[in-house]
Amino acid sequence: MNQSWRETQAALQRLLEQADKKAAARGLEPKHLFEPPVESAEERLAEAAAELPTPAIIWDVAKLQRNVAWIRDLLAEHGFGLNAGLKACANPTVLSLLRDWGLHADAMSMGEYHLAKEVGFDLISATGPSFRPRDIRTLLDDGVLFDAQSYTQLEQLVALDRTKEVGVRFQVPRPAALRSSAVQSERSRFGVPFDERAHDWFSAAPDVEVSRIRVHTSEGLSADAGLALEYRTRLALAQAAAFGTVREINLGGGILALARDPEQFKETLAGMAAAVEEHVSHSSAAAPHLWLEPGAALLLDSAYLVTEVVDVDAYGAPAVVVDASPWNVAPWAYASFHVLGDEPWEFIGDVYGPTLYENDRFRQTKQPEPGARVPVIGDRLLVNCFGAYTLTHARRFGRFPLPEEYLFADGELTRIGDEVIA
Repeated sequence: MNQSWRETQAALQRLLEQADKKAAARGLEPKHLFEPPVESAEERLAEAAAELPTPAIIWDVAKLQRNVAWIRDLLAEHGFGLNAGLKACANPTVLSLLRDWGLHADAMSMGEYHLAKEVGFDLISATGPSFRPRDIRTLLDDGVLFDAQSYTQLEQLVALDRTKEVGVRFQVPRPAALRSSAVQSERSRFGVPFDERAHDWFSAAPDVEVSRIRVHTSEGLSADAGLALEYRTRLALAQAAAFGTVREINLGGGILALARDPEQFKETLAGMAAAVEEHVSHSSAAAPHLWLEPGAALLLDSAYLVTEVVDVDAYGAPAVVVDASPWNVAPWAYASFHVLGDEPWEFIGDVYGPTLYENDRFRQTKQPEPGARVPVIGDRLLVNCFGAYTLTHARRFGRFPLPEEYLFADGELTRIGDEVIA
């Protein structure tokens, strides 16, 4: 260990207290994390959607490229890197676009690793409890940046005699004032606790050289997305100071709200860069390379579901039934709905799928006004926020078909399958 454990633990405790104080000073309260944007798609895309067999998913390539480019370039201004978490999207055609735009990939299973390898990402990282010794050996032999997330996996690395340039995922304590409405636990679920047991384990394993640290919280720290990301950065830097050998820090994702607020995002990245400079000046170590690994922030707003109304509830609150099952394809999606036509309009009301499951319903963040306009049978809905954590969760309950996927680029639609675009 590079510095005293007591000193590191004191620094971590100060970070927790400072984060709570900053959040309290701003009067933060937990907010809904996935309030969807309400803008509808461009006119030509809406026209194209009116012609497709339903259900279908349309990827707006220009919008995806703009979104990826500004996040990538903004990070690059501070020397930070950008990964794509494959758990958010598993379409090889879409992933090949991300590859071509310079992103790397992160896998949480051997299946995702093989997908990343098939697509041809030049750098792949991995972490997760599913990796067994034979998997870890394969990943390391193939040059994958594998980060152990438990003592079990650390012991397996020792047994494999692969103790140089080890990556470790540590748990993240969650300051009370920064916890989101979605996650209220005191620390992140996955990772090695950074506690006295960790001190004893690493002290007793002098041949283990920790070169990477990973700290993920998903959207579990988002009462103030910028403050949460800066806290996570300072936490990882304080942990890195305990080892003195850390060259890379993977900060995970959980920046959807931040990515939708460009000015706050820029301010946060500047604060992160300042934190790195402070770390270097205090530790006399080289600046570690920082990575972000968002899923929703990159992809969510760049794809749409097209679905047709098959039934209407004319009584009580406005409600319609569509030919795509939210239970099958959208368990994490909070969406807005636009009814297509000469003048597309936003429908606010309950949208149900066609299965005989009571909760087969899109999650709403707004309530309809009395007397709100309701679609009619045969209307088509364009549903936004479908680019992440939708088809990666797909199931075939009721044997309903999954949506076909299309690319929309240069005003034209192209149907895509599972092939990789070279």
